[in-house]
Amino acid sequence: MAVEHVANTRSNLASQILTDLGSSAQLTLRTSIDGELATLTITGTTGTVAGAVLTFSTFNDETSANAGECDHLQMETTGGTEIFSFNASGDGVTLSSTTIGGGDTVKCTGLSYTAPP
Repeated sequence: MAVEHVANTRSNLASQILTDLGSSAQLTLRTSIDGELATLTITGTTGTVAGAVLTFSTFNDETSANAGECDHLQMETTGGTEIFSFNASGDGVTLSSTTIGGGDTVKCTGLSYTAPP
């Protein structure tokens, strides 16, 4: 039997991630060798938790991206400490393109994290 968490534990996991991120978290798009393509920040409250789901607040656009191919994304504290990462394709993520051009504007229109069952 696979590990399964009860509802309260899943909610606690989502809440702990919010706590670990702190206020003004950031989403960083990275290449396969961890090069930074773009960093989108959240000003103020990072997000809210309802049940096992952490819904992030609005991200500020990145208006001067570096050129490259996005391999993965990282949720980080405002100081750049990674809290979790996910693949640029799959993992429930939809990017309009994984190819980022130099000087492109990068936007995130919505992001949530669901604690595992």
